[in-house]
Amino acid sequence: MRLFNFSIFSCQSCHGKAPWLKTLCQCCEEKLNFIFETKNLCSICALPLVSEKACFCAECISSPKYFDLVKSPFSYQSPVSELIQNFKFHKDLGAGKFLSQFLINFLNKNINKDCLDLPELIIPVPLHLKKLRKRGFNQSILIAKWVGQALKIPVNYKIIKRHKLTPAQVNLSREERLENLKNAFELVNKNKIKLLNIRHVALIDDVMTTGTTVNEISKILKQAGIEKIEVWCLARAIPEF
Repeated sequence: MRLFNFSIFSCQSCHGKAPWLKTLCQCCEEKLNFIFETKNLCSICALPLVSEKACFCAECISSPKYFDLVKSPFSYQSPVSELIQNFKFHKDLGAGKFLSQFLINFLNKNINKDCLDLPELIIPVPLHLKKLRKRGFNQSILIAKWVGQALKIPVNYKIIKRHKLTPAQVNLSREERLENLKNAFELVNKNKIKLLNIRHVALIDDVMTTGTTVNEISKILKQAGIEKIEVWCLARAIPEF
């Protein structure tokens, strides 16, 4: 007597039927929105550009960034958004690892294609200790560990510390986000960066929305002598024009 049907799983986006060991059903998998399929992206922040002749978006021109470029396989839309929320707020490590593999594949493809130099260190975006205790884990650290292991790049999650507990960034204006994150981060060991002679790092986060958080961290790192900063994230939020 067969009690369970092991050939059917639940899709983590629509909760319909998904094939054996599959995170998404075929319908949701076909909806995956790959941001890198958009041909004309801002060379710095990876937002789609209105003009085909432009290289930078208006925001990066008017407000220069401390980070140098952003790499992300997905735009933050369904079903990716549901997977990230499950990973982040419901401790669904399978969803996180599923998306991280796409990031790894995307990075490998770009590294091989463009012959880009690899960062010497990966730094995950930190959580404040109170938020870390409440959530139980930092999703950015897990992504960083998976990516670092695949690309053979060391990970350090103790160099940058979030010492200021700030309200959520959701629904805040750009000015409010800037004020919210002012002096929120600190460099724990500036001398360690100098001793290791680190010049190129990658910051890792799950989602990049406006880039305010990674820009604030990048500012601290640039002041410490880091020459090149890449931002690697699972998804990039794309504003509606």
